[in-house]
Amino acid sequence: MKGSGGTAKKEIHQRFRHYWTDGLMTVVLTLLNEEEEPGLNRILEALKHPSRPLFIGRKTCLPSRPLLDPSTPLVEGDDLLELLRRIPRWIRRGRAESRREAEDLLPACWPDELGTPSGVRGELRRVFDLRDWANQLPAGSRWRMEGLIEVKDSIEVN
Repeated sequence: MKGSGGTAKKEIHQRFRHYWTDGLMTVVLTLLNEEEEPGLNRILEALKHPSRPLFIGRKTCLPSRPLLDPSTPLVEGDDLLELLRRIPRWIRRGRAESRREAEDLLPACWPDELGTPSGVRGELRRVFDLRDWANQLPAGSRWRMEGLIEVKDSIEVN
């Protein structure tokens, strides 16, 4: 944040933030207790039919495509990294038709408790993304792994 020469009360603040434009991302969601609400099916329905416009980061950053993969909106499993390796991948022109069109290494981040499995290039990084939403304050940091995972053949869809 930068003021233009004066105090915050008299000058305009400028915020410099980084945004990913035209991003294609895969999100993995973990439910600790499947019996508690909202359940996975309720979350899936809310993403398919939101009650208000969805935006990512800013109100002006509306998604230009549906948030869910139309052919495989939900993939379940126990191994997070294996799921990331096998989830069908999209390219900007649509689903990748062949491995040559998609990159063999996928940038990813995952909980540090999983460590770095063999065949994965990764490093431990501290991120400051915890937030006290009720008071709109930063609430600390956590550790996560970031690296490149090798993409395998996609999960077959029935």
